[in-house]
Amino acid sequence: RAKENLSGRQLETASDANGNFVLSLSNGVWDIWGQKENYSNSDTIRVELSSQTDVTLTQPFVLKEYDSFIAGKVVNSNKQPVITARVQAQKGARVVSQFTANNGSFRLQVSSGEWTVTVTKGGYVSPAPRLVQVTPGATVNVTPDLELQPNAGVLTGFVFSGQNSVNGAEVKA
Repeated sequence: RAKENLSGRQLETASDANGNFVLSLSNGVWDIWGQKENYSNSDTIRVELSSQTDVTLTQPFVLKEYDSFIAGKVVNSNKQPVITARVQAQKGARVVSQFTANNGSFRLQVSSGEWTVTVTKGGYVSPAPRLVQVTPGATVNVTPDLELQPNAGVLTGFVFSGQNSVNGAEVKA
């Protein structure tokens, strides 16, 4: 982003996949900085432009990604820690996952926004997904603990239509 000191006018462009950018600015004194959601703003650089001046900055704008986390514990129906349960957080297409530690704890590094947290482990029934709102730089503790219930048993079977098996049919309970 660029802000002209005299008029207060702001212009912006986006960097490409390599971090490169081009801003076409009029004559004047401009404060230039980089910013992006889930990152701290860069330092501001003041640039004075006059007619037909091309300026190449010698130092990059450095952004630091906020360290946001979702943390919690996975327990069984007796409130005992469950080790190696898979905890997953999803926001849109982005998925972050981790296995629980010996004390049932987990800590997922995520960006800010709304995340859906799920937990799975063979031999257990998963609790309902939890929606977690994360703010930049925060650690959100999932409470109460994520509780896995033991399976009563596993049911297997077949889906057919006439003499043919049916691929991709949903079987629900």
